[in-house]
Amino acid sequence: MLRMKVWVAYFCHCLLLEIQRFWKMEYEDEIMTSVSESNISQLPIQDILWILHAEKTILEDSEEETALILSIQDERGLQLTSAVFESMLSLEFSSIFYLLSEAMLHPLKGKSRKPRCLTCNSADLFQRLKSGHSKLDEICLPIFYGSDVVVPARSQTPLFYQCSTCHIRATPDYFQTCNQCKSVRYCSEKCQLIDLNGLVPGDPKSSHQEWCLKMQTYQEVTDTLADLPFNYNKETTSQDFTPKKYQEFLVLHGVYNIGVWRYECPSKQFSVWEYGELTEVDFPFVLVEERELGCPSGLKQLQHAQQTEIGDIANWFSYYKWRSFSLDSPIAILLTYPLTLFYIITSCLQLHYPNFGIELPKQLVVHVIGAEKEADMFHYFKELTYLLPSYLLEIHLYGKKISRKANGWKKLADNMSFQLHRGHWHNFSGETPHFVIGFNAGLGAYKSWTDTLKRLHKENIAAYFTEFCQHSHDWSAMSLKKLKSGIRLTAPIINPFRSPVRMFSDENCLPSYSNAFLSHLEYENIDDFE
Repeated sequence: MLRMKVWVAYFCHCLLLEIQRFWKMEYEDEIMTSVSESNISQLPIQDILWILHAEKTILEDSEEETALILSIQDERGLQLTSAVFESMLSLEFSSIFYLLSEAMLHPLKGKSRKPRCLTCNSADLFQRLKSGHSKLDEICLPIFYGSDVVVPARSQTPLFYQCSTCHIRATPDYFQTCNQCKSVRYCSEKCQLIDLNGLVPGDPKSSHQEWCLKMQTYQEVTDTLADLPFNYNKETTSQDFTPKKYQEFLVLHGVYNIGVWRYECPSKQFSVWEYGELTEVDFPFVLVEERELGCPSGLKQLQHAQQTEIGDIANWFSYYKWRSFSLDSPIAILLTYPLTLFYIITSCLQLHYPNFGIELPKQLVVHVIGAEKEADMFHYFKELTYLLPSYLLEIHLYGKKISRKANGWKKLADNMSFQLHRGHWHNFSGETPHFVIGFNAGLGAYKSWTDTLKRLHKENIAAYFTEFCQHSHDWSAMSLKKLKSGIRLTAPIINPFRSPVRMFSDENCLPSYSNAFLSHLEYENIDDFE
């Protein structure tokens, strides 16, 4: 019986080879035409490598007769398709292309899609691939083997999104969004169901079911956040303003990798782990507006005297007008930090913390907590000396990522001092500030905030925080509530001095900008954390 089964298996294998040989001889041209008409080039592209693998196998009950198994799998080892051929010598490009087309159009698992690029496991197989490069050009599929690379003539860098659950990357047409909130991207119904039921078992706060309606409301402010006066506004507030497009934007304005601008879309050349060490040599100011910060010319002063009063500066438009800056200038990208501080002092502090009374003290001590790139922005904070000439400003910046070398550095400019401190704010003692500010804080994302919040509560210090998006704010507010700390994070307001650059997210389409939302802390009479 066993011998009979082996004989049947061998007969079926030989029959398959004969069918393939017949197909190759009689119908190859027809199949190639059919494949070319299947519009493979329109398939979504998955950001993954496919591997064409050829392997010889010896047929059962035969010591000499062999066959060639040709298979396609992705870099994770997922099998997409396979077929058996006579030998490598008889293998032609048309057969390879048909197998590749089957893998793309009808993969064993997942949706129809194309890979980012294709490689193979032998030089001989790669030469056969290269022989049909014109056909691969039509479907825009790059191929390589070792250092030998063949790129299609009309190849472009595609836009990739990412599944919120499994994090697989592909072009936009590979994904679906939640039907209700239209915010979160998924590659399949399976991934959507996993997220809907909660990634952390027993914790509904991590499930999309908990956040869906909230995200729907987050989308309602998309147009409001994008409502800015700049001439480049339509470009920089686009949902698909990718890091590459941002880099091109900075290059166009001549500031890419210059001074503090290097922190925007940083290149490998300027990868930064610690902040505060940039010196005047590192600041070859390109923008006219940069050279005027904190020190306008006499002509400018005369113009300002006839323009808007400082107290009427309430948004970017009124500030640019007061400063006679061109609305083409991207300087607001960096000035969002000092101008947010200006907005708190002039419009928020006495409103939210009535204990300051009718008039603020003329000497203000401000602590910037969780500081990072702000540590290198002394020149931009100097604008506060011009905006707030009647105040003596003492600004201290605290941050774990401030470099050891810069720790303790102090800089002076007219009515402002600017000093750096390496470490978490709650570990320092000294003069109590009038208020603290944490830019893009992420209170719910870092455990180190717990001790900082405890001290703020204990000393009853006025505290403001900005966040990139409402989701980040609400997560922070929820984290504070879970701590039962007697601290409440107020509902956020839209910061009129938010960055004009929308942050690209490949997993969702929630509107997000640096310093977009501003909130403050309210304290209850609870002595300590539970």
